[in-house]
Amino acid sequence: IDAGEIAESFDVMVALDAAAGRAAAARATADEIARLDAMHDELVALHGAAERAAYFRLNQQIHLEITRLAGNSVLLNIWSTLHASVFRARAVANYDARRWDESLREHEAFMALLRARDAQGFALALSAHTRKTGDSVLQMLNQANSA
Repeated sequence: IDAGEIAESFDVMVALDAAAGRAAAARATADEIARLDAMHDELVALHGAAERAAYFRLNQQIHLEITRLAGNSVLLNIWSTLHASVFRARAVANYDARRWDESLREHEAFMALLRARDAQGFALALSAHTRKTGDSVLQMLNQANSA
């Protein structure tokens, strides 16, 4: 895993998540938001049960669904391609217990903004979440490379 490439990829993911978040909050139906809420409730339960692998899979599904709800096929294609390239590195961040807890709190916050239809707030919170995940991934990679 090349840390420089991962850093650049996360820079782009942050921008893509901001665009996806803004559009998804503006376009998602009440039923779609309810479906994301149900997924989020399951995510919280998986965290409480310390089911990291299942949590990680569902987390990825939630982020994909948010991007899908943006209603932009080009954005979804670019996001999916880039996401695939950072997938393995992103999993590393889940093994830091502090980051895992922090990530769940971030999910709680951005879901509240989505339910409130605060497109700008949701976009900012989602992209900040991605930035923090990227920073955590890079920190873990740097620690592994130093060891």
